[in-house]
Amino acid sequence: MVEVAALAPEGGHDIYLSRLFDAGRDTVWAALTDASALELWWAPDGCTIKTREADIRVGGIWAYRLDTPNGKSFENRHKYEELTRPERIVYWQGEQREDDNAATSTLLLDERGVATLLTLRVEFSSHAWREKLIPMGALRYPAQSLEHLSDYLARARTAA
Repeated sequence: MVEVAALAPEGGHDIYLSRLFDAGRDTVWAALTDASALELWWAPDGCTIKTREADIRVGGIWAYRLDTPNGKSFENRHKYEELTRPERIVYWQGEQREDDNAATSTLLLDERGVATLLTLRVEFSSHAWREKLIPMGALRYPAQSLEHLSDYLARARTAA
């Protein structure tokens, strides 16, 4: 099994995660840009997602509620800034870009033969905010989601 590589450079505002998927770039792109697919794999372990709004295009929003196993719910919002098919997606999370808890995510899809290397960079508003969020799951939860994406892609490959 391919593991997720995760990195939080010392003193930085960013975290990086990467994973190699046994799927072509177009297939991975589709899983990243279809709200019904995102609902099936995006949530961390034990959580579920319900899409409230899905307009996945430059300037569009994907808004969803994340429900946890302990009954808590969190509203989330991604605003898409760049969608360069099939190699790059940029979005920011949060209500306002200037909010302390806002973060910009960049996903790069690099073709590796019949596989795809996905690299996720999350840039937080500050080093202090990143350091606060890492113990709360800022590395762990995206790694779980990438594992779920791998499972989703394997199920899709088996169904085809």
